[in-house]
Amino acid sequence: MYADLRGHSVGDPVRPGEILGHFLRALGARSVPTDLAELASLWRSRSAGLRIAVVLDNALTAAQVRPLLTGGPGTLVVVTSRRRLTGLRLDGARFHPLGVLGASAGVELLSQSIGAERVADELPSAQQVVALCAGLPLALCLASARLASRPRQPLRTLARALAQEAGRLAAIDAAGEGETTVRKALDVSYAVLSTESAFLYRRLGVLPVRTFDAWTAAAVCAESLEWAERRLDELIEANLVEDIGPDTCRFHDLVRIHARDRAVAETSSLYGAPTTRPWNRGRCRCRTPTTSGRSAGWTPSG
Repeated sequence: MYADLRGHSVGDPVRPGEILGHFLRALGARSVPTDLAELASLWRSRSAGLRIAVVLDNALTAAQVRPLLTGGPGTLVVVTSRRRLTGLRLDGARFHPLGVLGASAGVELLSQSIGAERVADELPSAQQVVALCAGLPLALCLASARLASRPRQPLRTLARALAQEAGRLAAIDAAGEGETTVRKALDVSYAVLSTESAFLYRRLGVLPVRTFDAWTAAAVCAESLEWAERRLDELIEANLVEDIGPDTCRFHDLVRIHARDRAVAETSSLYGAPTTRPWNRGRCRCRTPTTSGRSAGWTPSG
């Protein structure tokens, strides 16, 4: 059984009760209750003696998924989401994070879409396209679609377009339609962030560094360390920031471009306009937080 929960799609996510009604009717129920708790109980009773697999695609939160979990040992539930859904650990879930594609897998994906001969003829350009898509499957599929629709265009033309960081997302998304673009996918993830985490996302997007920690996040937002740690946790949970080591985080290359673009495009009514001024790459010196919890300020130091 399959259901798209539309957690990261345009419009509202699907309510669990709506999915449960579809599932129960598919199992032969002639009438179903309207109360969510009763629906979930009936679903678990009906599924308990069955051997079924359920795919819950594009989930937004653990709370959206929990009523859809089956009962009994003969069932398997697979949940996909752009978020980590850490809360499902309480329900016995096993987590299988999917990383980006490696260079060889990216070239193979490109070959399957536009032909191995075309890729072999311009292998260095093909490898550059894969590298500039940073292993993101959606980006590679969109780049492949653009190349497939232009069979006489050299791969180096797309590689040159992607090499310009300011226009990279636009070049990748040129073949996308509707919701299927990298920018729109990231826009949806960004839209559900809290105001404070969205602010941090934009501030981090304009930093001239590849990695950062909670101290850096606190300094660039002029906030306390505790504030920064909570907001970083939200960005990590949303898979907009990667935690790559003890106290070390980074953006995926395309996510960093999106964060920077949001910083340039948006003016926060709460904190003021973002800035892209250069700053010293040395250690930031944080002042003591005020009694309100907000830092009195920060200055770059050499």
